[in-house]
Amino acid sequence: MAEVGKAAEMAATAPRSDRPWSLRPFTVAWGALFVAAAVLMVLGKQEMRWAFKVPREMRLPLRRQISDLMDWLINTADLGLFTFYEFTRGIA
Repeated sequence: MAEVGKAAEMAATAPRSDRPWSLRPFTVAWGALFVAAAVLMVLGKQEMRWAFKVPREMRLPLRRQISDLMDWLINTADLGLFTFYEFTRGIA
């Protein structure tokens, strides 16, 4: 019973906001960025085709390097006590 009184006392002295939600600048910035990206995806595709279709000459030829990196990570990467493969299976 003493723990319930202690928890109620801590809740009563905890700082509270006047609003159930607050607009922090960081939250507003991320929200504005999300809205701008959505508008660009919907309306900008016809106007700015260059932003959605990159010419083949400008693409980086990284297909082989990425494949080699993934093969190395999966087959031979050793993190000391365990391999990368075991690490990812442990997280899963």
